[in-house]
Amino acid sequence: MTKLPKAPHLLSRLITRRVGLAALFASAVALAALAGPQPAVAEDKVIKVGIISGEDEDVWRVVTQEADKRGLKIETVVFNDYTQPNEALERGEIDANAF
Repeated sequence: MTKLPKAPHLLSRLITRRVGLAALFASAVALAALAGPQPAVAEDKVIKVGIISGEDEDVWRVVTQEADKRGLKIETVVFNDYTQPNEALERGEIDANAF
């Protein structure tokens, strides 16, 4: 019979995976922002990312801090359900969503 991994180990893997995915997403956004046409004041550009409340807020707090160290400004906009970020993206209120 196969033993199941202990819960703390699973939680650690989940958190590590989520942080890694968020960092990958932030890197992709940064690369896209740097590769595209540059406005006259590119360093003042803030990228608004829609996220879901809860664990995503903790992950994106770290992503935002790391991006800021590299000169990329990310502002998170917190939503309570999964349809709101898509609607905000369509209206142009946010630049990206991640959930």
